[in-house]
Amino acid sequence: MRTTTDARAKSPDAVKPSLSVSVMTHPDRMNAAERIRERLGPQVDVLLAVDPEPDGPRSALRSARLAFSQARESGATHHLVLQDDVEVPDGFVDSALRGVAVHPEAALSYFVEWGSRTAVLARWAALTGVGAVPVVNPYVPTVALCLPAALAGELGGFLESEAYQGEADDQAVLRFVRATGTRALVTVPNLVEHSDLPSIVGNTGHGARRSVSFPAEPSYRDDASVLDVPRLMPFFAWNTGAALVIDTANDVPATQRPALDVLAAWGTDEAALRESFAAAVGTAAAGARVFEAASREQLFSVWLIAVAMGRCSGGSGRTRSPCSAAGWTIPWRRQPCPHSLRGPCASSPTRTHCSTTPPP
Repeated sequence: MRTTTDARAKSPDAVKPSLSVSVMTHPDRMNAAERIRERLGPQVDVLLAVDPEPDGPRSALRSARLAFSQARESGATHHLVLQDDVEVPDGFVDSALRGVAVHPEAALSYFVEWGSRTAVLARWAALTGVGAVPVVNPYVPTVALCLPAALAGELGGFLESEAYQGEADDQAVLRFVRATGTRALVTVPNLVEHSDLPSIVGNTGHGARRSVSFPAEPSYRDDASVLDVPRLMPFFAWNTGAALVIDTANDVPATQRPALDVLAAWGTDEAALRESFAAAVGTAAAGARVFEAASREQLFSVWLIAVAMGRCSGGSGRTRSPCSAAGWTIPWRRQPCPHSLRGPCASSPTRTHCSTTPPP
């Protein structure tokens, strides 16, 4: 996978970053918010953003609006908003400050949920030693989100005047960063964990919503590298158990294809894949016990995503990834071109092959 470096990181003229913090909370969860304030209090100023309409419709938007607006009077260079169900580790403030030092103009999330699209990129980054990934979710993770203070205050106003009725706060934040041209990134590793408190906004049915990468002693190094988003991205859909390949340039259901079909289009035999999967499970220490937790087909889908990630990251031995923007030359009469995911090659619908050059 390719990476870029944030050119704004540690500019000679950069002001030493400082941090103010707001904790979004609800009257029913004040104890949790107070615990976070006590934990961070000696190092930074922490304000509580208590839902002003606690008996209103379930929504995080009201406290989010207040939390980001509190940046206007913080006096710090950056403002961090935490939700009250985060677990804050030792050394968090120092790590958070290192993050904003290398990405000073970004909307920087210190958490992404392990089943999301962005989590796929985070795993790639962890495997390759990259320090951050772009947000590719249809929302910006807001469990622990830091912005330049002026921009955070502007976001508070946006949530006040521009958010739709019933809109989720993280989706409204995505509209804001797009409107302002702000780059949304997630640190790898994540710097906070999501606890198991019951969801106030109705997400309890989603199951555990844990961090994709939260080590025993999380810290953020001085690393301005950012993973480039691949054109094609393998993705395990946690809500359906399907192994998919997503077109990140046009991420709508119509462009998603089963990973098995895409691997077949790249020349991988399904029977061989299933045989390899069976062999891998059969030699694992857990053995057949894994099938007590999930069906064989679901576990095969998880395994298939690992295979697809290997192919996309160059595990086939080729020097260029089949998931790059250039794609891989392949006939479309039997299999749609995998770099467009839409049937005939997008660059030339009348040709029997893609016009792109295959990897050497």
